[in-house]
Amino acid sequence: MQDKKEIKYGAIMLVVFYFICFLRYYDGGINLQATTVFAFSYKYGFVSRGFMGTVLLVLNKILPFELLNYDGILALSMIATIILGVLLFVFFYAVIRKSQNNNIKYQQYLMIFCSVFSFTFFWTEQNFGRLDTYLAIVMLLSMILLVIEKCEWLIILLSIIGVLIHQGYVFMNVGIVLAFLLYKAVFKEKKRYYLLLFFCTLISVSILFLYFEFFSHINGNVYYDEIVSFAKSLSYNGNSYYEALVNHELLGQGVFEEEWPYHIVNYIESVQFVILWIPYIILGFKFIKKCYNHIGEKKDRLVYLIVFLGAFTVIPEMILKVDYGRYIYEIVFYYIAMIMMLIVVNDRVVITSISDIKKEVGGKALGILVAYSMIFMPFLDVLISRASRNMLFWMGLSQ
Repeated sequence: MQDKKEIKYGAIMLVVFYFICFLRYYDGGINLQATTVFAFSYKYGFVSRGFMGTVLLVLNKILPFELLNYDGILALSMIATIILGVLLFVFFYAVIRKSQNNNIKYQQYLMIFCSVFSFTFFWTEQNFGRLDTYLAIVMLLSMILLVIEKCEWLIILLSIIGVLIHQGYVFMNVGIVLAFLLYKAVFKEKKRYYLLLFFCTLISVSILFLYFEFFSHINGNVYYDEIVSFAKSLSYNGNSYYEALVNHELLGQGVFEEEWPYHIVNYIESVQFVILWIPYIILGFKFIKKCYNHIGEKKDRLVYLIVFLGAFTVIPEMILKVDYGRYIYEIVFYYIAMIMMLIVVNDRVVITSISDIKKEVGGKALGILVAYSMIFMPFLDVLISRASRNMLFWMGLSQ
């Protein structure tokens, strides 16, 4: 039986760790890419990534202080990142409360592992204030609803908001929601309800994604100068903007060739990262193999296969773009959080497999693996982590 005092002590330690991460990684600023995106809003039509710029305009009208400047975006980013931190703890609390007592220890290991990356990722100078923060808020709200099984129909609306914020939500975030909805549609009660939620969510985000990728750039050149001027006024020096972002969203210009040198660096760094992550990769394959051995019905294997491959929706992003730090973070978060949610619903296959892994590897070894993960904190944006960045520096491939 898990002692309540031990659970409270663990929660307090996580809160302390969160504040340490904030003090260590927050540098008090926000980068140019994060400010530029707030220049897009629906005053220019139904444009891609226009949701948060519209929110900024609305807040600026109803609040008694000016938000349409660098300090305003910095304040909004701080509030959003704090909200995200609170939601992470709400998710952890919901997971612990919904889990059976004998599974709480597993959840605590997973919570610590998740915290190592999630507590640091959004405070770094590379990622603070970026749209990833708002996408993570939407994703976590959806996950919390799935765990507590309340108002789950809101997931459709939340997913739509996610794509309105950034169409990358389709590849980076919604996968965990869709995979768990499909799991519930097969194995839980209210099968038709969850199947309806699954298809409504999938169809909604797909239609919006196709629109923003192929049809939202038609009148971009009409508003180009005005948006550039506004973007400059939002920057730290009042005279800068992220040109590649504006050109892509307004003119539909691709950035693959421009970013090709970064692709080369990403490919080299990825090989290094895989080597450094071999202990986790081996453990992951062992876990999946044990899961498949414990699946009773062969027809159920397809569902588990979809669940285990759900993070692979990020692959198109990794092929076309360069932000490997963001993509690797989303993959790692997906598997940790998905296992946590499967434990919540008392999935026999996953819990039995985790128990087998613990017996085979040992509790101390799992603790060492959690400690080893701290070497890689934090994940960055274009580069994966500071550890792999340092290796590139030693090879003369990074500054």
